[in-house]
Amino acid sequence: MPDSGRRLAAVAFIDLVGFTQISQRNEALALQLLEEYRGILRPVLAKHDGSEIKTIGDGFLVEFASALEAVRCAFDAQQALHDLNSPRAPERRIQARFGIHVGDVVHSQGGQSMKD
Repeated sequence: MPDSGRRLAAVAFIDLVGFTQISQRNEALALQLLEEYRGILRPVLAKHDGSEIKTIGDGFLVEFASALEAVRCAFDAQQALHDLNSPRAPERRIQARFGIHVGDVVHSQGGQSMKD
């Protein structure tokens, strides 16, 4: 495979904490919280030039040009969620996890993969 499709990038994996458990207890609430989470997260991703590569359920795979932008995005998203959650009852709070990895990304017709 030629290296022309290869570049250094930061990739973030983002998901909701406890989403499966919430879904099992109250599916309607889980779907409502999921839509709120997406509505908060997507503008923050755009602000930091994050490219949404894929979503699966409550999980996002996002590519950034730099680790700094990925971390800034995670910070801003967590701050937005904190502000949203402050007045809420615990069962209506939205908490997210961010995992950030930096490495070579290879884009191909079948999708994208990370190379360490």
